[in-house]
Amino acid sequence: MKIALTTVAAMSLALVSGLSAALADGPRPSGGNTIVQTGEPHSATDRLLPHYEWQYHYIGTHGRVEGYWALVR
Repeated sequence: MKIALTTVAAMSLALVSGLSAALADGPRPSGGNTIVQTGEPHSATDRLLPHYEWQYHYIGTHGRVEGYWALVR
């Protein structure tokens, strides 16, 4: 019983010290997305390159939505 209690205490101490190190980094952007954009996001060359965009349309009288990825040039 004493070994189990000591193990739990050591694990909780390691967890708390790990959390305090993570919190020391400071605030992060909302959503947790840490991708860094380089250059202008909507430059003229980006618009000319083929890419995929999410498109959707309504089907039937009940307004069911069908979505798909489409290649845009």
